[in-house]
Amino acid sequence: ATGACCVQSSGGVTCIVTTQTQCAAQNGMYQGNGTTCANAPCAPPPTGACCVASGGAIMCIVVTQQQCAAQNGMYHGDGTTCANTPCTPPPTGACCVPTPMGPVCQNNLTQLQCAAQNGIYLGNGTMCSSTSCAPPATGACCVTDPNGTLTCITTTQTQCAAQNGTYHGDGSVCSSTICGSTTLGACCVSVPGAPPFCFMSTQQQCAGANGTFHPNTTCQSNPCGP
Repeated sequence: ATGACCVQSSGGVTCIVTTQTQCAAQNGMYQGNGTTCANAPCAPPPTGACCVASGGAIMCIVVTQQQCAAQNGMYHGDGTTCANTPCTPPPTGACCVPTPMGPVCQNNLTQLQCAAQNGIYLGNGTMCSSTSCAPPATGACCVTDPNGTLTCITTTQTQCAAQNGTYHGDGSVCSSTICGSTTLGACCVSVPGAPPFCFMSTQQQCAGANGTFHPNTTCQSNPCGP
């Protein structure tokens, strides 16, 4: 069966007689089996004011909602006109844009423009300053390496916490003593109903196990007693 099909084209809406399947393939609107173009007029789709970006400015055009969306515009409703629809530009602000040399601040970007550059938008109306995109503060962080040795690294407080480290404050610097003694010794840990358990550790690791630390001593010398 065939019927009238209203198809949108560059010249407007055109009526053709075709099957429902063929009409759908052309994104048309099928008017029903047995209808003809004579008794099924194809009214043009409604239009309205649409604000689109062009050449760095915002301009108003009158198009259909679908045509407006295709140009990433803002449609103001069917029947609206450019005369009563001012296209105000979107608000702008400062944006911290990542670069190989670190974050760089750029002024007068919209939130969408900032996001398109993987930046951090600082808010509407903000302006760049010398500290707008400053990198986060760092400091000395004591972490335990896979061998169980305390090591000092310079990182942010957040990064230190992610490694279960001890952060010593913004601006602190690694030194040979900031993480405490790294001298190994025997650590005696009391076990209820059993003799004390001995293992080799640093003083800080032993304290974490609630043990008694014996620096420069090995478990072979039996420092924990019988």
